Amino acid sequence: MDYRDIREKISRYWLGETTLKEERELKTFFDQPAESLPGDLQEVAGLFQCYGRETQIPIPEWHIPDAAATPRHRVVVRHRIGAQYWEYAALLLLLLGSLWMFRPDKPHRGPDGAFADTFQDPQQALQATQKALQIVAANLNKGKVQMQRLGVLHQVEQKIHGTAKQ
Repeated sequence: MDYRDIREKISRYWLGETTLKEERELKTFFDQPAESLPGDLQEVAGLFQCYGRETQIPIPEWHIPDAAATPRHRVVVRHRIGAQYWEYAALLLLLLGSLWMFRPDKPHRGPDGAFADTFQDPQQALQATQKALQIVAANLNKGKVQMQRLGVLHQVEQKIHGTAKQ
């Protein structure tokens, strides 16, 4: 067989495009001693020679016992006494909690079920709303500072990756 043909089959072998017949031809070709081959084919010869040696290893017989002949053991499942009651107790707590959350006589509700005003004076309501918004804004500003720090770190990271790609 021509070395050029073997090299072509090897390149197709690495791409996974060879047939089983061509792979058998490669295995039989590389059964010869590797010293008689050119340097680039000597590197591949060891792989195909290993394939040849692996096919000669005998496969041991496995004895699989017959499932009908093996004695069956009863599996005893023991339940803890009272374990099922925890499930019922959790369900009862969930039910009571949802009834309490969605009860119709909640405080701050009017007779028609709508929420009642918490402040009678609109000026007091405005001041309470502004105070709540100031608390929220203060927390948002804390997050803004952290995001600015992350922005600086991101810029440094881009510079590092930008110089590494060049």
